[in-house]
Amino acid sequence: MLGRSWAVLREDAPELPCLVCFHFAGGSAQTFLPWRKHVEGRYSLLAAELPGRGRRYGETFASSVYEAAAQFAEEAVHLPQKPLIFVGHSLGALLAYETAYAMRERGSRQAIGLVAAARQSPDVDQHGRDLPDSSMSAMRKYLQDLSGTPESILRDDAYMTMMRPILQSDFDLLRSYWFRPRAPLQIPLHVVGAIHDHAVKFESLLGWSRLSAGELSLSLIDGGHFAPLEQPASILDKADRIAGRVASASIEEQLAAACD
Repeated sequence: MLGRSWAVLREDAPELPCLVCFHFAGGSAQTFLPWRKHVEGRYSLLAAELPGRGRRYGETFASSVYEAAAQFAEEAVHLPQKPLIFVGHSLGALLAYETAYAMRERGSRQAIGLVAAARQSPDVDQHGRDLPDSSMSAMRKYLQDLSGTPESILRDDAYMTMMRPILQSDFDLLRSYWFRPRAPLQIPLHVVGAIHDHAVKFESLLGWSRLSAGELSLSLIDGGHFAPLEQPASILDKADRIAGRVASASIEEQLAAACD
């Protein structure tokens, strides 16, 4: 059993690495369902799910990013015994980063790499800036400006009423987040931003380079805040790079063992 924090979206051959995806504010594990066709034959696909939505609807919302990451890390022992590559979009990138740290601090298994999309570096002090207040009009305007929510949904009063507490809780996670300086991660870290993402400026992406001593890269793609989700290749190419490095290391270890 995976535990309530994880949803299996695609289970492929056991030798394939596993993408573990973390959703944006207001999202759920189902956010990554469209990726199933893109990972076929390349990865298994799992998604983290914050409490209060999807399969976890009705559960008490997380009180902080650190609380959520601690729970993800605790339940990571149930993830498949294969290489794990973390992928996070927006709030999800912050959750993926903190979960990777929480797993390291627990001394448990580690992710082999992290792809962070559409999120400024965690040590940039602006995670709650420009977020809307709790009024429905402010939330509608904010989502409309991000250009990722269909107008039909924004005009659906019943749906927006249902989503309002989920969005507010996720925005509160960002508002209350404070960065804890720690030793850098030791895994590959690849960052994907979008040229027309007005919520995440290019210069705020640069700080990710301070947070890992592993291989680093920063890529910009065309589009707005949700472009990395809409263009899965922009992230999967980075995951392939991580998985390829692991495959090479495995071959080198086999050769070394054969020479002993």
